[in-house]
Amino acid sequence: MKKMYLMLAVLALALPALNGFSTEKKRPCDDDFLKYCADARDDREAMRECIDENLDNFSEACQDDLEKMKQRMEERRERREMRER
Repeated sequence: MKKMYLMLAVLALALPALNGFSTEKKRPCDDDFLKYCADARDDREAMRECIDENLDNFSEACQDDLEKMKQRMEERRERREMRER
């Protein structure tokens, strides 16, 4: 009986991998970055330039996500500046 439960547990863990299913949440810009900026992924400055050059080509969901990220970064910068005063 224990062997059966062990095999079921192993199977349950293995099935997602066999089906190409990923438990990682896909981010809105993943496909756009792969399509337009794959060569820049290891270089932060090159990635910034690629985003600036291709922003209009990115999906609406990606553009929205980047805008939210920009706002969060701005809020953090403002909080940091206030603490430093």
